[in-house]
Amino acid sequence: MKRDKFAGRYLIKISSSIFIVLLNVIVNFILPRSFSVEDYGFYTFNLNVFNNIVGIANLSTSNALSAKYSKRNNEIGIIKFYLFYFSLMAVVLSVGLMVLYPFAFIRNSLGGQTLFVVLLGLEAAILNKLLTDTITIYDSIAVSRFPALLQIILKICMALFVVCTFLLGYLNIFVYYIGQSIIFFVIIFVLINSFFKDYRSNYTEYKDLGFRKYFREFYEYCKPLVLIGIVSQVLNIFMDVTLLQNSGAKVRAMYGAATQLNMIILYVFSPYAELSKREFAIKANDTEKLKSHLILSLKIVMWLTSYFAIFVAIFADRIVLFVFGENYLTAIPVVIIMMIYTIFQSWGQILSSFLLSTEQTRVSALFSAVSQIFMLLGFLIFIKPNFIWNNGLGAEGMALARAVANFAYVVIMAGWIARNIGYSAIRINGIHLSAIIIMGGIALFSHFITKLVDIFIVNLNNLFYIFVGGGFYTILTVSLIYHFPILIGISKVQIISIIASIKYKVFRDAKR
Repeated sequence: MKRDKFAGRYLIKISSSIFIVLLNVIVNFILPRSFSVEDYGFYTFNLNVFNNIVGIANLSTSNALSAKYSKRNNEIGIIKFYLFYFSLMAVVLSVGLMVLYPFAFIRNSLGGQTLFVVLLGLEAAILNKLLTDTITIYDSIAVSRFPALLQIILKICMALFVVCTFLLGYLNIFVYYIGQSIIFFVIIFVLINSFFKDYRSNYTEYKDLGFRKYFREFYEYCKPLVLIGIVSQVLNIFMDVTLLQNSGAKVRAMYGAATQLNMIILYVFSPYAELSKREFAIKANDTEKLKSHLILSLKIVMWLTSYFAIFVAIFADRIVLFVFGENYLTAIPVVIIMMIYTIFQSWGQILSSFLLSTEQTRVSALFSAVSQIFMLLGFLIFIKPNFIWNNGLGAEGMALARAVANFAYVVIMAGWIARNIGYSAIRINGIHLSAIIIMGGIALFSHFITKLVDIFIVNLNNLFYIFVGGGFYTILTVSLIYHFPILIGISKVQIISIIASIKYKVFRDAKR
């Protein structure tokens, strides 16, 4: 398998991610129209809750896997140890759910769904985590093309499965889970099998230091992260259960719609954060290179995420109607708030990747604790019924709790890291401030122009309104970045060089 440089890997990742986003839009367009609002609420509830449960059981070993294997590609023992632990974890979780589900407290906390459905929801979360970690293994050896291709094939299969079962009238939450599990299992099997074949072709000696050695290494790395990780995931589950029990499945569906849009944008910035883990790890001993890569990463990810998230927030009235339908109109304010969360989520991912990849796990755990304090305050103020809001704020409250907590924690963490690497705390936080203000202004202007077109020239349906507004928005953004590339941390010479390189490759391929 071909190893690529960071820029090449990111171009591959972002290109495949854009394609994946389009396929995800198809799936997210169909599911709310095929499921009842209540079932869609349960589906998104299961997605969040079981992802958190798997996160608890993972005990931060995924972060240890990335940090250690990025620097020691010849040690297959690291991979074998992790896969053994993951398999054990999956069995314990599955058996544990079957044993505990008959208890009324557990059953009621999961909204009274059938055991088979919740078990399938858990398996879907387990397989999704294993897929993510398998991609991380490939990122650790600087291979992007093959896993990107397999991810695209996976999403094509999922989109075809959803479309076909929907047209045949068979699509429901049970059928969706079954199809998803089969497709994920096949793709993961191919990825893992191909990885071991690639390892055997590149290394004549299989380096494995033994179970005890890796257990001690993983234990030392994960120890500072485990407790705060458990607290974080439990709090997230508790918030989800409280929202479902207090507000019902329909309100949970409104929050679920917002989180689905968040997950679509996650495919845009998450690849950069994941790839940066390897870069941070291998540059850990060179302070200047480490600082340079961190600042560049923050600029690129912040502007990239702001481009998508702010557009979704400003055009939320049309986007929600188009993607989810009229039953989800009350999700519009939730989507707007969640896009604020999304922007700082991307910021936090880069900063967390920096700390974890440079093995500053104690510092990372401390900032995670700060995050949970803010999240708990948000829960008490916005979600739980109190003297300010008798019934809480429902889906809007859930989004507010996450957005406010994430903003506060990320700004504080960015300031600390800036001082630690010899950079200005004001300048580092100015990166997100400038991106949000400028992109917000461009998005509002684009919405205003599109509204004039809609009123005075031609009446636009939701899809064309989004396309026309997106066209204005993109032209203005590209023009801005071209004339002021320093905003994303590069020069105009580099932009011209990138464009020339792309033209050359396109011409060369066409000539062939």
